[in-house]
Amino acid sequence: MERTDIALGLGVLALLVSVGVAVQVMTQDGGSVDAVNESEVTNIAHNLDSEQPSRHGEPLYAGTGMGYVIDFPNGESFYVSGDTAPMWSHENYIGEKLDPSVTFISSGNVYTPDMETGAWMASKVDADVSIPIHWKTFPFLEQNTDDFHQELSDLREKGKTDSEAKTMNAGESETIRGVETTWVGHGTLFFEGPEGSSIMVDPWIKTNPQAPESWKNDSSNIPETDLILLTHAHLDHFTPSMIETLQEQYNSTVVAEWELAGHMANQGFSNTVAVNKGADVNKSILKASGATGGIERVSEDLMIHPVWMKQSSSPATALGDSFGITVEGEIAE
Repeated sequence: MERTDIALGLGVLALLVSVGVAVQVMTQDGGSVDAVNESEVTNIAHNLDSEQPSRHGEPLYAGTGMGYVIDFPNGESFYVSGDTAPMWSHENYIGEKLDPSVTFISSGNVYTPDMETGAWMASKVDADVSIPIHWKTFPFLEQNTDDFHQELSDLREKGKTDSEAKTMNAGESETIRGVETTWVGHGTLFFEGPEGSSIMVDPWIKTNPQAPESWKNDSSNIPETDLILLTHAHLDHFTPSMIETLQEQYNSTVVAEWELAGHMANQGFSNTVAVNKGADVNKSILKASGATGGIERVSEDLMIHPVWMKQSSSPATALGDSFGITVEGEIAE
């Protein structure tokens, strides 16, 4: 029988628990390896799941997930894709209308597109700079960004895009277009704008193998966080205990999709604002929608555009989105 390669879209990280796989976690510190054993992964899923109960035992639906385009007061605009599949809106809405200057696109494979597809998606957005994230967290995710750089270079030579690829190191900060930027690791990002507004996207820190050890060991080392933007409810993005910690330290304002924000409200979270795709929200609008605390530190000139993200969004108990399957190669009779 000839070998058949089947591309499958897998579910959330909690799948590792259900099949009892021990994960070897690759960090970006000179290629060192930290072990996360089966019991630790199980505990992570159990602890998060205990904070996300379903009503009457049915799977909890947490909305459809969102990416964000953030317009900083210095005129730069950053697109954070979330764990999305390719969408028409990459070119037709995000690229053409919102026109970001920097794109952070999830490209690690398995839970997101692979590097080549991520670069193709980035070419549709056509930002000046395209940065892959959500990779190298685990050994089955892409371990380098060579294919991302090569694919974007090929597309640029064909006149399909002007975007240049850039690789960031997880846990390190650098100034990009005037914005102090930290890829914390996986899908977690931290931005501090030139006017001082600070934004954390998907604060998965304590059990994130790529996050800075100083942040993991002492949450007071995490920078002041004015806004928390949540893309979706998978346990490697939505971490209730860390959100609670940041809100206790900084009274951070949380922005989330309608169903996820509603779920958080049911769990006792305050200072959480529900928004939806296609909105354009700034400090005034968020305050009018009930935001307090951290929102007061945000610039009046900061604008946030929630945009489509095509992937499931739910805790581990839910069933997720459906998907099709592409079969490559020949199936022997």
